[in-house]
Amino acid sequence: MFHLDAGEYVFREALPEDAPFIAEAVVAAESSGTNVFSYARIFGIEDATMKNFLVEIAREDAAGQDLTHNNYLIAEYRGKPAAACAGWVEAKNCSPSSLVKMQLLAHFLPPEIVAGAKKRLEKVAEVHIERTPGALQLESFYVLPEFRGKNLPHKLINEHVKRFKLIFPELNTAQIILMRENTQALKSYLKAGFEIVKETRSDDPEIPRLLSGTGKYLLQLDIS
Repeated sequence: MFHLDAGEYVFREALPEDAPFIAEAVVAAESSGTNVFSYARIFGIEDATMKNFLVEIAREDAAGQDLTHNNYLIAEYRGKPAAACAGWVEAKNCSPSSLVKMQLLAHFLPPEIVAGAKKRLEKVAEVHIERTPGALQLESFYVLPEFRGKNLPHKLINEHVKRFKLIFPELNTAQIILMRENTQALKSYLKAGFEIVKETRSDDPEIPRLLSGTGKYLLQLDIS
């Protein structure tokens, strides 16, 4: 197992038993500080019900996206998970992350729920940003409240970059996709050296009812 020490924290690969913590990370990332949990809104189910499905999905082992545990690093403090972040190389030996995620959701959610979400999925596709094949993707940053302000997102970024550069020395780009309205996170990532390279926006009032904002940014960092 991959472990790195950084001060008082230990960084390790997530395990199936971390599934509830991974689900919390996905909920927090998708909500972006709002009360709009996108997966629940898109699939038309209660937040708690959708979170339960995410816990089940998180126990699975599926490469190249942010819903399953095997793509995560966990920052631990004295044996307790303090923060998490998913990382993967987009479409490296597998399908695009958006397709893998949809396959996972379609497998775990009841067929009638998936079928009922078709129009809402088409609507949010208006602000979708495709990830760059071969680029390191960083997603679903989550830090427990008592551990915030300790630069853990940046430390997780560094640990992911170190880990993936050992496996893929040719990697030269890291990317983050962020909702436009998540200004606090945007400032943090810009300060860390990321740049906005693409953005989407919609004036459709239905978009912020389904997502936690009106559009998205694609942020990029040179890691060559």
